[in-house]
Amino acid sequence: MRSLQQMCRTAKSRGLRTVVLAMTIPMLLFFSAAALPDPVKEVVLIGGTKSHGIGEHDFPHGIVLLKEFLDRSPDLGNVRVIAFPAGWPADPGALDGASTLVLYFDGLQGGDESHPLLNSAQRAQFEKLMKDGVGVVALHQTSTVPAREERGSP
Repeated sequence: MRSLQQMCRTAKSRGLRTVVLAMTIPMLLFFSAAALPDPVKEVVLIGGTKSHGIGEHDFPHGIVLLKEFLDRSPDLGNVRVIAFPAGWPADPGALDGASTLVLYFDGLQGGDESHPLLNSAQRAQFEKLMKDGVGVVALHQTSTVPAREERGSP
C-alpha cells in the first residue's frame, strides 16, 4: 500500500502538470498566432468616365496613375491594389475581399447612369460593403450626388 507521503507527491506532480499545461497551451496559441503573417489587404480603385477637357479631371487616367504610385510605394507592405479605371466593375464579385474602396469620379454630371451609386444594384453592393466594415475614400466630387430634380427623378 502506498504511503500518504507518496500519494501527496503524486497529487502535487499531477497538479503541477495540469498548471503547466494550462499555461503552456494558451502561450503556444498566442505566439503561433503572432508569428503568422498579416493577411493581404485589398484596396480597390474605381474611376469614372472622363467629364472635362484635356488634362482636367481625367478620372480613368487618374485611377491608373494612383494604382502605379501605390504599387511602387515601398511603404505599402502587404497590400494588393486592384483598379477599375472605366467605372464600377460589371462583376459584383470583383469587390469581394476589399478592405478599402477608393472612388474617383464626377458626381455632378447628373443622370441615373453617370453616378455609380445612383444605380440601385451598385448602391446595394456599396451599402453591404460599408456594413461589413470596408473603408471608403471619396476623391474630388465623388460624394456629390445630383439633386433629384437635376437627375430627372421624382
